[in-house]
Amino acid sequence: MTPRDCYLAVWNAFAGRPFSDVSGRGLLVFYVSPGPCPSDVLSIGERGKFYPDGRIAIARGTLPRDPCEPDPAGALPDVASELAILAHEIGHFLCYLHGPSGYERHKGIVNAASPPRTRPRRAWARRAKSMRFIVEEERAAWEHASALLAQFAFTEWDAFERERHEALRGYESHLAELLGR
Repeated sequence: MTPRDCYLAVWNAFAGRPFSDVSGRGLLVFYVSPGPCPSDVLSIGERGKFYPDGRIAIARGTLPRDPCEPDPAGALPDVASELAILAHEIGHFLCYLHGPSGYERHKGIVNAASPPRTRPRRAWARRAKSMRFIVEEERAAWEHASALLAQFAFTEWDAFERERHEALRGYESHLAELLGR
């Protein structure tokens, strides 16, 4: 299957399909322009994002006429790389279905009430534990993405591994900084 055909097959299998676990709707996959975006869509540097309400945003340099319809022709930097990002975000959805996700556990730590004068060591330990949950979630989403793409006869594994490596590198280096490694 060509990367374009695989892209369309994955999109069509998940976008608009009824998942009762996601607000009774299917996933809404849509394109947004990269760069400064409203904070509720993508942060600067993000190439994609899954939201528990069933939205998946994918960054695009040039938006198609209908940002909610699949457009492999405009993929950045290429179809296989963007498909890896899309599959990764669907991987977050699959993590969400199996919950609690690493992000939910991270938010539980961040939102937990802390004593007024928390010792710096305790604050550091909370941040490190929280970051471990995030790294765990990211790795799990990439594992789901790999399994998903294998089901659709994906062949561009070099592009997938590049995207995976680049995405995980930032999270893992931040965790290493917190742990002093």
